[in-house]
Formats: sequence, structure tokens, C-alpha cells
Amino acid sequence: MTGRLLRPIAMVIALLGVVDPAMTIDEPVRPMVALSVAADADAVVERVASALGDRFVAVPVPVAGAVATVAVGDVPGDGQFDGSIPAFVIVDDTPRVVISRLDVPERALSGEQIPVGVTLRPVGGGGSVPVTLELLVGGTLAERQTVDLSGRAAADLRLSFVPGGTGPHHVHVTARGAGVASAADALVTVVDERWRVIVHDARPAWPSTFLRRALEADARFLVSARVATSRRADVASGGPPVSIEEAAGLDTVDVIVVGVPDALTARESAALERFMRERGGAVIFLLDQMPAGRVAGVSSWVERLRDEAVALLDAAGVPVLEVSEMAVPRAWPAAARPMVTVAGGGQETVVWEQPVGSGRLIVSGALDAWRYRASAASRFDQFWTSAVADAASRVPKHVEIRMDPRVVRPGGAMTMRVDVRPGGVVSEAESVGAWLDAEGARAPIRLWPVAPGTFEARVEAPDVPGVHRAVVRAEAGEVAADFVVAPDATAVAAEVARLGAWSTAHGGRLVLLSTIADPHAGLLAALDAIVTPSSRPVVWHPMRSAWWIVPFALVLGGEWWRRRRGP
Repeated sequence: MTGRLLRPIAMVIALLGVVDPAMTIDEPVRPMVALSVAADADAVVERVASALGDRFVAVPVPVAGAVATVAVGDVPGDGQFDGSIPAFVIVDDTPRVVISRLDVPERALSGEQIPVGVTLRPVGGGGSVPVTLELLVGGTLAERQTVDLSGRAAADLRLSFVPGGTGPHHVHVTARGAGVASAADALVTVVDERWRVIVHDARPAWPSTFLRRALEADARFLVSARVATSRRADVASGGPPVSIEEAAGLDTVDVIVVGVPDALTARESAALERFMRERGGAVIFLLDQMPAGRVAGVSSWVERLRDEAVALLDAAGVPVLEVSEMAVPRAWPAAARPMVTVAGGGQETVVWEQPVGSGRLIVSGALDAWRYRASAASRFDQFWTSAVADAASRVPKHVEIRMDPRVVRPGGAMTMRVDVRPGGVVSEAESVGAWLDAEGARAPIRLWPVAPGTFEARVEAPDVPGVHRAVVRAEAGEVAADFVVAPDATAVAAEVARLGAWSTAHGGRLVLLSTIADPHAGLLAALDAIVTPSSRPVVWHPMRSAWWIVPFALVLGGEWWRRRRGP
């Protein structure tokens, strides 16, 4: 009886194939996940794709309709992300040592010693072996240091080099040890200029006097000074302005050193603040006694006296000053960053800096450091000339171009930011043009205004390795910014705490690479916690499946076999 049904079954299958029936069913939707991959994180992509499985569809950023963003490696600018959806960060926690900070000035003067600040940070217990840090400039080894990170959360190191000439200098730092390898790149543009510094004293003061002498002996600085010796008389050198108000209005001044900051008038203080906020200049306050009033936003000070001189250390732990009298604030300004601290317990800060608008303020409470400038443990002249040079190198020009990053891989993305400040004041409207100059060929750059006098653009780096430049033409003149295209360019590694805070602020969380496949703590579990399963109605044509040919062939074959064997 069953054999006789084979032919009707085959005929039904054939008839349904001709009719092509349709029905509506609910189909699960595979949500889209926007995937952002850092240039040096390609090896992690396969593990991320495996963790996503067939539950999600990974697409490049930016994309509309994604339910979440997954960033692999360092986090790029927020402009690449949709702030309305959660953002997760995949962090490689393989035991190693990473370079989490590479600090070099964008511009420096020829002949000066250029500082290179590096922060090494062990990850996953990777700091158990000595690490050798190498500084290469233009492919040539400039300095080498070895550091032991055992038991340390991080190490701040200071390297330096003297440029061989003007122009762009490619800085490449590597950290190597047993099973440890990390690198980072930066660029310094060396120019043949002199920084203009003005020293202003309301009365004669020793700290500013000896700092001025150190600057005058340094060919990088053009120094002018005015010292008030009485109410009606003063001593001037180098052609300084008549008053501090006039100095703060000069857009050619880079740094103003104030020897007696507590003697400034209200008008002078207001002029210095405008100089920092609008010009972007640097101001240095040198205290020579306990302040009589409010200085640098601090109204209450504490005097520290020592029987013997103590060493003061910079951020790298190197002794730079000696002092026995110090003035320190009772409460620190919120944005203050320590520059020099007391050696030993407590690490009390004596010299610090803080941003003021687009400029910066440096305050020194080392009251009698000038007394010990000849001591073997003191580097009074070197410290202050380096601090002034660093502050001056960060002062913006009339037209300032910033490329981020300045060392990029071929075809990599860069952010270009242009600030126009004619006359030292932010311009509200100005005609600005820009182009990319690569091997003599010009490629126009479309600048978008983001604020009065500020423009931004996304730039794709050329495919040809080497030194290239972006050029901007404005009413204030034409300026250029160099950048380097290198096949092995590497950015500094972001700190895990910062990545975690970033992802939490964007509604997601941080996922360690070692736990990415964990069903409870991995990427899939993190996405499942925020994604609600959904489906959509779709029209289904069951007979359009090629698999129907299998039962159809079996039924026909069975019916033929039955007839061959007879009734």
C-alpha cells in the first residue's frame, strides 16, 4: 500500500513546485554591530567575529541602524560613533608592557635639547622582566634606558635628543624585553626661530633675576625685562613694553615671567589672564616670599621650612632643584598638574602648572631655590630654561594646524584642526583654504567650521610613505603642518581605566580579550544584556528550497524500483 502512494506523493511535490505556495512567518532579526578596529589591532578581529557568532552582523563604523558599537583597540574620536547607542571596548589583556604616553613638543628650536616623555605601563603582569626603552630619531638610535617595572603600576621616563637640523623629525620609541614588545611614534618639527620672553618684576626679586640670567645665556630666547626699583623708577633691558598691559596685548610674546606675582594690580592680573586665554601664551609666577594675598587662584598658603636643603624631583623622579623654604597652597586648584615635588614621603608639590583658556600658568613656590643653584644636586638653569622652552613651544601661532595623528599608516585617517587667531583674538569669520601637498600634487581639503575661528576636516593619508604636509592659507598668511606616512606607525596604548570610563559613559562596558568568549562575561553576554530579541514578518516560499529535489528524487526512485520488482 505504501509503495502505491509514492507516485501521488511525487505528483503533489511537483504540483506544489508549480503553484509555489507562500506563507507569512516570523523571522529572527540579526542586529547590526558597528565595528571599529584600530590600525594595530587586526589580529584581534577574528576573535571578535568568532565571539559575535551568527547572532550579530558586524559592519564598519559609522553606520545607521546599528544597536551597538564595538571598538577593538584604542578608542578613536567620538565623532566616529553614534552617541545614541551603547559602545563597548575590547581590551587586549595579554601580559605585556605598553607605552601609554609619548609626550613631545610639536615644535622645537634648532640646537635645543628636545625632551621626550614616556610612560610605560605593565598589562596582565607583563612587567616582571627588565624592559629596554630605545629612542630612535629618523631611524637613528638617540638614547637607550633600561627600567625594571616589577611591582610598579607605571614608570614615567624622560629621554631627549638634539636635532641635527631643521624640519620634521620622526620620533620612534620602542620598549623591549623577554616576551615584551611595544612601540609608539610621534613627530617634532624643528624650526630656526627664537622665543620672546618678557620678565616683569614689581620690585627686585632673586628668583626671577637668576631665571632671567639663565634665559639670556640661552640662544633660543629673546629676553626683555623691566624691574621697578621704586614707585617712580625702573630698570629696563632688551626693549620691554612700558607696562604689563601692553605686553599682554602683543601677539609676538610667548612667555611672561612675573617675579613678584602678589604685587600685581587688578588691571595687570586681568591683562595676564587675557594673554593666556586669548593669545594662548604662558605666564610663570615665581614666588620669593609667602604671598600677601590671592595668587593664581589660591588665597590660603602654608609655609614649609627645612633646617637643611631638600631635593625637588621632576615627573621622572630626577632631582632638579634644592630648597629649604617653600610656599604651598592649602587647597590645590582643580586643574593643577604637579611639575616638581619634594623628595621622600608625602610627595608635596612645589611647582605646578594649570591651563587657563588656551594658555597655561606655571607657579613656583620654591622660595629660595636660587640659593642652591650651584649645588651638585640642583639643575636650576637647566630646569627653568627647559620649562620656559616647553611652555613657549606650546603657544599657538596666528594660524595653527594640528594633525592627529602626525605619524600615520598609508591610507590612514587623520583629523585636521585649524585655529585662526588674527591679532591674538579668535576670528569669527575668515576665508580659509586648505590642501594636501603630497609629492608636489595638490589635493583640496574641505574644512568645516566648528567654532568661531576653528575648522576641522577628516583627511586620508597618502599611500606613499614619507614626509608630507597639509597647507592652510588664511588672511593672516600661509602655514603648513608636516606629517609622516609610515607602514609600521603605532599610536600609544590607551589606559584601561580611561577606556572603561569611556565605554561606561557611552552606555556600554569594557570587555577583556581573555574573557571575550565567556558566556557570562564575554562580548555576547554584554550585547545580550542590552539587545532585545526581535523578529520581522517575511513571506516564505517553502517550495523554492533546492532541498525538495531530494525527497522528490527519492519518491520517484522508490516508485520506479517498486514497478521493476512487479506488483
